[in-house]
Amino acid sequence: MTRLRFVLKDVKYDAFSSGALGKGITFKLDNDFVCAPANGKITAMFPTGHAFGITTKEGVEILVHIGINTVNLKGKDFDVLAHHDDEVRAAQPIVKVDRKAIEKQGYDLTTMLIITNPNNKQIKLKDNGKVSVGTVLN
Repeated sequence: MTRLRFVLKDVKYDAFSSGALGKGITFKLDNDFVCAPANGKITAMFPTGHAFGITTKEGVEILVHIGINTVNLKGKDFDVLAHHDDEVRAAQPIVKVDRKAIEKQGYDLTTMLIITNPNNKQIKLKDNGKVSVGTVLN
């Protein structure tokens, strides 16, 4: 399973590309599953399934936002597989998306992974390229 990875500033969504929500990276999905980026607890799950948050044991807060303006789908074509307060493992599927249906409706499924509480820590992410689920990005 390989995904193309891009720097956050290249995404066409100002709230993310500006860095206002934190540092991060984007992905182009190559299958219908969005997986946990780290071991932790689901601390936020939007009812629409288009976004979720995970907090690691170390206190790192990670936001995963699936697609651009996909909140407008109101949960259609998103199947939530994990729920608020669930303990999850890195690479565990969290949301199943119907990529073909969503893209057919004209939505961009660029997926953003944001560290929302960097707490003045130096966060360096690898450059653009291909990555597989489970690859360490820092």
